[in-house]
Amino acid sequence: METAKGMTNMALAHEIMVNQDLQFKPTKLPEGSLERRVKETMHQAFWDCLEDQLKEDPPSYQHAIKLLGEIKEVRIGPFSSIKGYFN
Repeated sequence: METAKGMTNMALAHEIMVNQDLQFKPTKLPEGSLERRVKETMHQAFWDCLEDQLKEDPPSYQHAIKLLGEIKEVRIGPFSSIKGYFN
């Protein structure tokens, strides 16, 4: 299972590197659908939680730092051979 996931990741990374026209388009969820309402609620809860933590006295940066780490991993992930350069 892990090998199959690794191969899929490698194929995707290869496609991203060689196909400059590759685009990922978000799925359009039907207006008023349960899936859309859950997604919107979770999205809002995530940002509300982050905002509340940053407004604390003193501010809590734990969530924000984790978020930045995840963003960094997603942006650099396919280029893990140069990841050390950015740390």
